Amino acid sequence: MSRASLDAKLLVLLTLAMLSFFADLSANAAEETARRVGTPTEQAGSNAIVHSQAPACTQVLSILQQHQQETSQELRQIKRELARLRASRDKPTLRDVLGGIGYILGIFGAAAFVLSRKRPDGGS
Repeated sequence: MSRASLDAKLLVLLTLAMLSFFADLSANAAEETARRVGTPTEQAGSNAIVHSQAPACTQVLSILQQHQQETSQELRQIKRELARLRASRDKPTLRDVLGGIGYILGIFGAAAFVLSRKRPDGGS
């Protein structure tokens, strides 16, 4: 088998595993919601399954909340850094000042050269 076909098969297996995981997760969430609301579930033994998987759901929920907090904290840091970069971008730097001075001196040098070429040297 070639490496490409192995990679494709691995990708398919991973995709199927993820789909199975999310299907189980959504089914567990539906059962948990039904249990909280008080709606009877379809199977008599499913309450035991719901109760045994409730800690897993709360763990997943706490992990998701922790991830969301970390992500929002990182986003706030990025926003602060962007604000600092925008503020520093608006200020002229030493390079800008020296470049402006060089530009002005270059214009005056070119003007002095043109004026010196126009002076009559005697008869022409």
